[in-house]
Amino acid sequence: MPSILIADDHAMIRTGLRHYLEQDRSIDKIGETGTGAQTLQELREGNWDLVILDINMPDRSGIDILRHIRSGHPETRVLVMSGFAEKQYAINVLRAGASGYLAKDQAPEEFMRAVHTVLAGRRFVVPRWLSRGRDTHHQCGRECQEQDRSAAHRFPPLHGGEGHRGRGASTITHPATEPKERAV
Repeated sequence: MPSILIADDHAMIRTGLRHYLEQDRSIDKIGETGTGAQTLQELREGNWDLVILDINMPDRSGIDILRHIRSGHPETRVLVMSGFAEKQYAINVLRAGASGYLAKDQAPEEFMRAVHTVLAGRRFVVPRWLSRGRDTHHQCGRECQEQDRSAAHRFPPLHGGEGHRGRGASTITHPATEPKERAV
């Protein structure tokens, strides 16, 4: 069963995310950090399957933390959350190695879809960007495609609760765009 670390400098956000994660019985362990330094410390001390990372941390940029996770903890997936609902932010964090990007203006159900999609080894971006001809993947281009291929061996499938039977990394996706039998 997966373990999830919430890294956000706003206690209210951490509490809300924890509330939704606690409703999911397939999640084993939930941790919280409020700074970049605390996040890096938790990564050194524990084994986390997923880090939900705020792009704006007070003492260190989320991109910096993301790069540290990619280099020091390649098995850990990262879902970046941000108050910026801009496609270019998503493209930038995916290029930096994130497994997904979710704007904080999304509904809780969308947050949980993002968590399960990323835990299953697929990439996640908000569906409104995919509905425009999947141009997010095209803008990300060859670099993201190569990251997808290399991620397949960096991110082994997780085993545990329903919805966590990963198939390795693939292209940027959203469950609503996949055939019913593949949806999380």
